[in-house]
Amino acid sequence: MAEALTSTVLLCRCGTRYVVVEARELAEVMRPLPVRPLVDCPPPGVGETTVRGEAAMVLDLAALFVLAAHDPALAAAPAPTPRPAASATSARFLALPGGGPRVVLAVDEIVAVRCAFPEALAGLVRLADHPLPLARVLDEGVRRALQAVRLVGDADWG
Repeated sequence: MAEALTSTVLLCRCGTRYVVVEARELAEVMRPLPVRPLVDCPPPGVGETTVRGEAAMVLDLAALFVLAAHDPALAAAPAPTPRPAASATSARFLALPGGGPRVVLAVDEIVAVRCAFPEALAGLVRLADHPLPLARVLDEGVRRALQAVRLVGDADWG
């Protein structure tokens, strides 16, 4: 089977940063669901929610950028101020498919849905491949979720 010439991507705002997620990496896009706080949930996890009867950890991508603001590769723009819980501020939840610990990504806004060429996506850093200072403490489900997210700089889109 031939590989597609383009991929559909969601361009999302997370605090002051932008990311893209390929649509094929997602199970669904939804309005935020109620979030239950978890004891000892490592930031940027904010708690858990229930998606179609399954528990899922909620990962707030804007909070991830706040935590990583001291990293020069992620700190091109001023870090946003600390935020309230993701369910109160996020415009959408992006649910990833099952097959391990379930994770939902909280984003502030879906800015656009676009077609992207594979070579353009290949030039964007996957958050799972970035040496985030907190990557050592994240579980497999969160790392899998970060693999689906690519960091977008100002020069990468127009």
